[in-house]
Amino acid sequence: MTDSADARPAARPGVDILSLLMPMFSGQKDDFGKELPFEILGAILQHFEPESVTSLALVNRDCLQLARSRRFASVELNYSFSSMKLLRKIAVEASPQHFSPSEISTLPKLGPCIRRITVATHPGWIAHLHGVSLDRDEFGDLPEDEQTARMVNACSSFFGRYIPSIQAILNSVALPHLELLDWEDMVSLSPSFFETLALSPIKYLKLFRVNVNDTFSIPLPEPLATCTWPLRTLHLELKPRFDLIGKISTSSLSASILRLCSPTLEELVMKNFARDRDRYTFKNAVTDTIPQFPNLRRLSIGSVQFKDSSMLEAFLHDGLRSLDIGWSWTQMHIDFFERRGTIPSLEKFVWSGWNDGNSASPPFQFLQVNPQIAVLALPLPSPGAILELKIIPSLVQRFRNLTSLHLTWEEAEIPDSALQEISSLKTLKQIHLSAGDQFEWKQTWLINHNALRRHLRTLPLLERIAFSRDTYSTSRLALSSTESYYEEVERLGTRGESRHCRRMLRLAKKYVNAMPKLTWIYFGEIPMDVEISSSHGGKRRAFALSEERDSCYTLLKTIFGGTVD
Repeated sequence: MTDSADARPAARPGVDILSLLMPMFSGQKDDFGKELPFEILGAILQHFEPESVTSLALVNRDCLQLARSRRFASVELNYSFSSMKLLRKIAVEASPQHFSPSEISTLPKLGPCIRRITVATHPGWIAHLHGVSLDRDEFGDLPEDEQTARMVNACSSFFGRYIPSIQAILNSVALPHLELLDWEDMVSLSPSFFETLALSPIKYLKLFRVNVNDTFSIPLPEPLATCTWPLRTLHLELKPRFDLIGKISTSSLSASILRLCSPTLEELVMKNFARDRDRYTFKNAVTDTIPQFPNLRRLSIGSVQFKDSSMLEAFLHDGLRSLDIGWSWTQMHIDFFERRGTIPSLEKFVWSGWNDGNSASPPFQFLQVNPQIAVLALPLPSPGAILELKIIPSLVQRFRNLTSLHLTWEEAEIPDSALQEISSLKTLKQIHLSAGDQFEWKQTWLINHNALRRHLRTLPLLERIAFSRDTYSTSRLALSSTESYYEEVERLGTRGESRHCRRMLRLAKKYVNAMPKLTWIYFGEIPMDVEISSSHGGKRRAFALSEERDSCYTLLKTIFGGTVD
C-alpha cells in the first residue's frame, strides 16, 4: 500500500467529474470483440426488422422474452435517464423481496436478455443533469463556490450512486448471460469494483484507461483460491489517476487480474499510460510463481514497461499464434528475445520497438529461428543497412510461408536492389512499404513507381499493395521541394484534390494491368479497389473509394498487422 491520502497533494473537490466532459478522454466507443454465439431462435431474430420484433413482443409472454433478447442483447449505459431506468429495473428483478417465489420463476425478466454492455458516459448528460460544463460562457463565469458545489454534487451522484448501481448488477443473478463488458469511462474504480468483476460471468472485457487511486490487488479469499475468472479476451489498460502518476503502482492489480484469468485467456491486449513509468511483474513479496497461459493465442503489448521478464515468459509460450509487441524496448527485451527460441505455432509477428526515443533494431535472432511466420510487420523506420543486409536476406533464404510483409525504411528511398530481393518472396499476397519521415507533417519519400511496379509484378500471388508516406513532384516544384507536394494540393482546394486523385488512378491502372490478381491499392493517400468493369468490356480497372485523401492509419494496421488503438 502507498502512503495515506493525507500525504498526497490535495485535489479540488469534485474535480474527478471533469474527465467525463472531455470527449477525447471519455465516452469514446470502439468496436470490441466479435459477434457472440446465439441460440437458434436468437439467430433467426437477427433477420427481423425492428417493426417485426415489436409486433412479436405482443404475441405472448414467450415471444415478449424473445423480442427482448434481440432488443436488449447489447445495451449502452451513457448516464441518460433510460440508462438509470434500466439499471433500476435490473436491480429490482434481482431482488427476491420484490416478488413471491412463484413470480420469480415465471415473470419475464430483462436481465437474462443482456449479453453485452458498453459503459460510455455522454458529456451532455453530465451537463444536463448537474449543470457542469467545460463551456467558459455557461460554467466558467460562475462563482468558484457555485462551480465547486455543482461538481461535488455531480461527483456524489456519479460515483456515489451511478457507478455502485452498475457494480450491483454485475453478477450471475442479475445478468446471468452477460458475456462482454466494454468499459470506456476513464474514471476511478474502487478495489471492490474489481473484485465484483472477478466474480462476474463476463468472458470478454475491455478496460480502457481506467483510473486507479491506490496500489492494491484483487485478493484471493478461500472461495477464489480454487476458482478462476473465465475471461477469454482482455483489453487491460489501467493508469494511476493523473495526480498520482509515479506515486502508486498498477502492476500488482494487473498481475492479480491476469493470474485469475490465466487458465482461460485466449487474447490479451495490454497497454500502459505513456507518462506512467510503472514496471510490471508477476513477482512480488507474496509469490514469485509465474502463472501459465495455456490457451493464450493472440498477444498485443504496447507501451508497457517490465520490471523483469516474468510476464514475457508467461505470455510467450509455444501455443502463441499472434504477437504484437513494441514501444518500450529495453536490454531486458533484447536478452529475452535472443534466448526465447522458436515458437512453433507463431504465424504473425508485429514489432514496433523504441529505445530512449529512438527506433530500436528488430530482434533479428528471434526472426531467424521463427521462419514459419506468415505475417511480418516492422512498421517503425529501420536503417536501410539492417533491412537490406539482415532482415530481407533472411526472409528470402528462410521464410517459405510469408504472405504479408510491412517494412519501413529510415532513409527517404528504397534501393532498387532491395526491391529486387523482395521480388523473390513468391508467396507474398500483400505488401506495405514506406520510407522517410513517418511522424512529421512532411513526407519525404519521392516514390519511384516504375521501379516498384517492375519488381513487384513478378510476385504471382500479390493481391494488395500499399505505399504510405509517399510524395510526388510537380511541374511547379523542384525535386528538392517534393515534401511540399500535398501543400500545393491543399492550396488548390477541390480542384487540386481531384487532380491528385486522377493522377493516382492513372498510376493504379498500370499496376492493375501488370498484376492480374490485384484487388486493392493504396498510395498517394488514396485507397482504391479493383473491379471488373462491364462498361469497359469486362476489363479490370481501379477506382477510388474516396476522392478525399486519407492516411488510412487504422485500416492499414488492420490489413497488414498492428494494434488498432
